[in-house]
Amino acid sequence: YIGDQLSFSAPFQNVPAVLHTLNTYNNADFMASLATTITTNGFQIAQEYAETTPSSVVQETIAWIAFETGSGTSTGQKYIVGIDDNGIANGVDNVEYIIDYTSVGYETSPDLVAAVIGENGPDGAWARGSGTFSNTSQGVFAEEDQEKDPERSHVSEPIAWVAFESCSDLIQATSQPSSIPSSDPSSMPSAMPSFMLSSQPSSSVMPSSMPSSMPSTDIFLCDSPVSVGIASMTDNKFVAETGKVVLQNTLSSGIFLNVTFRRTYSDPVVLTFINSRNDWNSVAPRVKDVTPNGCAIFMHNPSNSSHGAETVSYFVAEKGRYELHGGAIFEAGSHDTSTAHQGGDGYIGDQLS
Repeated sequence: YIGDQLSFSAPFQNVPAVLHTLNTYNNADFMASLATTITTNGFQIAQEYAETTPSSVVQETIAWIAFETGSGTSTGQKYIVGIDDNGIANGVDNVEYIIDYTSVGYETSPDLVAAVIGENGPDGAWARGSGTFSNTSQGVFAEEDQEKDPERSHVSEPIAWVAFESCSDLIQATSQPSSIPSSDPSSMPSAMPSFMLSSQPSSSVMPSSMPSSMPSTDIFLCDSPVSVGIASMTDNKFVAETGKVVLQNTLSSGIFLNVTFRRTYSDPVVLTFINSRNDWNSVAPRVKDVTPNGCAIFMHNPSNSSHGAETVSYFVAEKGRYELHGGAIFEAGSHDTSTAHQGGDGYIGDQLS
């Protein structure tokens, strides 16, 4: 198994947290994504179908965002970005990996996206919430499908995560991104990012709480806007946003949610992660129909069956490399590939730079 090779546009000072999500739905089958072999210069990426048997493997677009790691506060808003592999088996039949952000001090559950960034186990896996999700911690499993066998034990996989205050907006600090991270962000070590976030978006551009074309049981959790007066939402310094939705079922049951972004982007990418575990059957989040103004978010079960309601966090960003207030760096991009990893394969992904 050999995939494509990609690299960052410029090196990071430290190994970044890389998050990834499929942003198309061309195959009409279950599929997730996988990133691995992450360095300061790039990483490998591919589609992941684990132990399922798709009818076809076709070209899909995988969105990815690489973040400097760290935690802190900027303009009163809190964030945390991290990567870890504690060496303890973290499959569904094993022990949840706990992302503990108690020290950050969130008042409510943040918008948090996590991803598997390795392939230590032979069966293939993707990240999903374990059922622990609050203002202090998020539990994560290396999720397996149950198509080939019912067990979901899995060796320890490294996890990357990014968490922002609910319904945040990220603001670019400079008109042109620096190619090298600032060496001394305010009150943080050189590897730590510091974002300027608004806790709530401007009410003038918020979508209605429910698009009329979608089932009323799907819920936006960013539908109580408060204007914070930092800048106009049309300001071109806004480069990313976060939010949550609640999905009541899977795409196989006809359920997806059209999300309207809070600003218009030129070429956005979208990350997603299922924070909850109300239904213990395997499922993964996915995105389709990405436009400058919105996208559709849905869940897909490997068995193409129904699923209980789950909370899904999302992160939208303009493609490019950006320096945010405080000197933090993130880079966002996408990659079109038909390369796919199956459970049991040795893994070499598409290298992104």
